[in-house]
Order: sequence, then C-alpha cells, then structure tokens
Amino acid sequence: MKKTLIYIGAAVLAISLPAACSDDYDKYDNSYILDNDETMTLTASTDYIELNELTPSEEAVLTFTWTDARQMPEEYTLSYITEIDLQSNDFNSSSKVRFEENEGVYSRSFTTEQLQNWITDKWGQSVNFETVISFRVIAKWDGGTKYAMPEVRTADITIRPYKPLVFDADKVFLEGVTTGTSYQQIGKTVENEYIYAEYDDFNAGYLGIRVQYDEAYQYIAPEEGYTGKFQDGTAVPARMVEPAEGSTETNPVLPEIAKWEFPKAGKYRVVVDLEEKEVTIYGPDNDFNEPFVSVPWYPQDDTSADAVTTTMDENADLWLRGACVGWSSDGRAMNLVQSLVDPKIFIYSGNAFNGRTDFALSGPFGNYNINHMCVIAPPLDTPDCRDEDNKTDVDGNGIKGNGAVVTMGTPMDFEIGGGDYRSAYWAVPSGTNYVIFNFRDMTVTFMSK
Repeated sequence: MKKTLIYIGAAVLAISLPAACSDDYDKYDNSYILDNDETMTLTASTDYIELNELTPSEEAVLTFTWTDARQMPEEYTLSYITEIDLQSNDFNSSSKVRFEENEGVYSRSFTTEQLQNWITDKWGQSVNFETVISFRVIAKWDGGTKYAMPEVRTADITIRPYKPLVFDADKVFLEGVTTGTSYQQIGKTVENEYIYAEYDDFNAGYLGIRVQYDEAYQYIAPEEGYTGKFQDGTAVPARMVEPAEGSTETNPVLPEIAKWEFPKAGKYRVVVDLEEKEVTIYGPDNDFNEPFVSVPWYPQDDTSADAVTTTMDENADLWLRGACVGWSSDGRAMNLVQSLVDPKIFIYSGNAFNGRTDFALSGPFGNYNINHMCVIAPPLDTPDCRDEDNKTDVDGNGIKGNGAVVTMGTPMDFEIGGGDYRSAYWAVPSGTNYVIFNFRDMTVTFMSK
C-alpha cells in the first residue's frame, strides 16, 4: 500500500509539472526532483559587498557566472534567463529585473550605480541598513515533444548601499579634543540657512565637524589637495567623508582626514558654509573677531560734554526713527541679533515697517530721546534723502524729502553721524521686515521675508 501511494504521488507530480510552468517558473531550486540529471551551477563573485559612491560608474562590482545546463536532444532549444530582486520580494513580477541572455553568455555583471538605484529607488530600501538581494538563472528548453523541466539556480547576496555624500545637513555637531565634550550641536545662522557657525572657547588640539543628514552621519573634511592644518581666516574647500572604520549607526568615529587643527586654546569662530562647500576658522588673534566701534559723537549735540562711541557687540542694538514709528521721540528698539559668521553684521527680523526711516545708535545711557542721538542714515548726497534746507512750498511750509529710494535685497551704503544726518532718511517700502546691517562694509540691506 505504501508503494502504491508513492507511485500515485509521482504520477500526480509528473502530470502537474506542465501546468505549473509559467513565465515565472518554479520559485525554488528544482534540483531535488531531477538531481542526477541537472548539471548547471551558479557562482557569485562575493556574498557580501559594500557599495562605494566613488567607484567608476562603468566598473562591475558584482558578477554571477553559471555553467551549462544538462544536455537535451537536438529537437530542444536551450536559453538562459536571469533575474534579480529583493530577497523578500521572492521574484515578484512587478519588482524583479529580468534579462534574456544571448547565446553563449554565461555571466551577468552589475555596477554600483545599478545596484544602488534598484535598492533605493526601485525597491525603496534605506541606505542606512544592509539589504539582501537574490539573483537567479533559469535554463529553459523550447521545442521537443515532451516538457523539459527548467533548471533554476539562486544565490543571495548581502549589500550595504552607500550613503550619498550630499553636502547638506539636518544637524551639525562639533567634536574632538578642542570641544572638551563628546560633541556639541551648532545651529544655522539667522541670515543664511546654509551656513552653520559657532564662536566659543576651544582647547588646543583637533576639531571634527560631524553632519547628520537623512538619519546618517558623515564628516566634513578638507577637499583633496588641502589639509586641516590651521589657516587663520582662510576659506578651505571641503567635502563629505564617511566615518572611520569601527563606526556604528549610533556611534560614528572621526576619521583622520576630517580633523581640523586648533594650535592653541582660545576663542575661535567656526563657519561651515554648505552652499559654498567651505570651512573657515578664525583664531583667537584674528582681528576679524573685533567688534565695530562707531565714530565719536555727542549726546544731545552737547560738544562741551565728553564724546562717546557706540560699540556694536552682542549686546548692542539700534532704534527705528522717523515716520516708521510716527516720529516718536522714543523710537523703537529693533532687538538686533549679531551674526555668528561676522561679528560686524547684525540682523533685524521682526514686525514690518515702512516710510521715511533712519536708525539711532544705542549709547551708554540706554534708550533716551533718540532725536538727540547719532544715527545711521544715507550718505548726505543721496538724492531725495534730506529735507531741503531753507526752501518752502507756496504755503510757507518746509519742503520735506521723500527719502532715498530703497532697492530691496541690494546692499546700500550708509554713514554715521549727528546733525544733518538726523534729517536724512530712506523711503522704506511696505512689508519690510528683515534688515541686515553690515558694519564691515558699511551697508544696509532691506528685505521682505
């Protein structure tokens, strides 16, 4: 009875084989059925590969080779089909990539670009994790009077995709001997979302600039041909590099090529420009870090009193003055933010204002009657910036200047002074809510954001 069941099972299997045949073929190796007849073998060049973005696009990094399938009578025509897919997809018709091989071809190779694109784009896998792909070769026979069982061989390969070295960041961190801590996060600058900067005390040693982008870590290193040797105030071309060997997803290791030298302890300014792909480091002795100091001026124009100067440091501010505040003698504090990129740049970002405007400097006494303060105003020879001296209209009223024309988004020269400067204004357009004061170039830029 046991033998009868075996024979019946074999008969059913034989009858069912043609019906099971399809374009997808058997999803599993069939060597267990015709083990003593099949001859095809499949070999992969490796069972694990880490893709590298720098590998030439035409260079093969993964190759599969196979041997001849079993011999069949001349009435049969043999051809080979190869397929590649994510292992978990199990050669689904919508996800697999299929190739019909030419006669006499017994290998199929793939490049970094192909594998990376399939893994991330076609199969939607993350670059942060290893991926297992499956490759199979199918030997099939056409013609003949009887159905011929295809030979199928499959190989699985583990692949780590590369993390594209995109010069961008979600977060930027400083680390290394210089920071005195494991790492510290630095922020985007107020004036430019592509620039990260920090001005702080650092130890002597080396600094690492770590970037987190798309949940992966990379480091900013000097571009090839440059070094991390300290170059005070010089913009150094930079590139992204992978963490050092031994890194993990949560614990990246700073590679040697991404170390920036700090020769001595002190206050350093670190500027990371992702748009220009540059890193600039200003040392403790660089006068770039010195604050702007105004020309001497006299409160309330009292020249018999001691002249004062205004130092534009992190605590400094300006006051709106003119029609923009209804000609109030109190003005309105602007609450400026000092740039971390350049200590002589200050940014206003707040409520919109418009109309004839100039800006009063702060003084050692705080906010008092701004009509007697030193101001930032257009150069006095700027057309239409000033009231016209000793001129009246037909009704005997003094003729007022409309204010210097403002070109939004364009740096415009300014000067600092009292006296006549307090009757010189810009005609600020409606909607102006962002202003950049550059005391290094003595320019002001009006914007609407």
